[in-house]
Amino acid sequence: DGVYKIQIEGVEYNGCVSKDFLDPDEELITMEHLLKQYYNISISHYFTTVATPEERIQYTVDKLQNAGVINPGEYLTLLAEMDAFVINDDEHTNNIAFIKKENLFYAAPLFDKGAGFFSDLMYQPMHYSTSQLMRRKTAKPFSGSFDKQKDILENRYGRQFQTCFSEKDLAHCLDVASNYYSKEIIQRVYDIVLCNMELYQELITTEDNLFNMPCQLIDLVQEKQKRPNPIKEAVRNSKTNRSYDLER
Repeated sequence: DGVYKIQIEGVEYNGCVSKDFLDPDEELITMEHLLKQYYNISISHYFTTVATPEERIQYTVDKLQNAGVINPGEYLTLLAEMDAFVINDDEHTNNIAFIKKENLFYAAPLFDKGAGFFSDLMYQPMHYSTSQLMRRKTAKPFSGSFDKQKDILENRYGRQFQTCFSEKDLAHCLDVASNYYSKEIIQRVYDIVLCNMELYQELITTEDNLFNMPCQLIDLVQEKQKRPNPIKEAVRNSKTNRSYDLER
């Protein structure tokens, strides 16, 4: 857990690693491979043949349930909510995974959110303003709209993701990140988080209410990770048009 400087063919990059969350008798399997294994279908190809996100979601949940996945609808809702908040535009069917143990599949800890906050500078260069970036955001896997797939899933399975975070916490995180990233990138993330803090106020709660959710998927992930709850990543009570103090 953490950020590291790594070199690939002589070029230095920022990188990160995760602890191995699998027990010896467990296996990580992606949604794409799971459905291919059980039904000999490519779910990503199927999505291209179906017109509406409602149909894609219902088909996927039904297939996952029949394959032995525990609470797939709630887990997909959790992913859609978090993806909307961090603007993760790379939630393709091989970035959704489950932990296989015997003949059952459980929710995997959330992973591979590196595409969040418009981090791909090739497609979202630094000269784009926050408003320009927000107009360009595109979601996966069920709809191109973060809000549409989030709302459909929440209406069916209830809200699954809530978080407790303050602007002071955000500033602290960005102070740490400033050891690895430019001032311009730090400012971009700051502006985007403040914007989404206003947009998704329903995903932010007080710490006392953090675990009072319809489905205790966060507890399941916490138990698997054997460490404090990791899903505390939003910002509360913000105002727009603020500037992050890059000199402190």
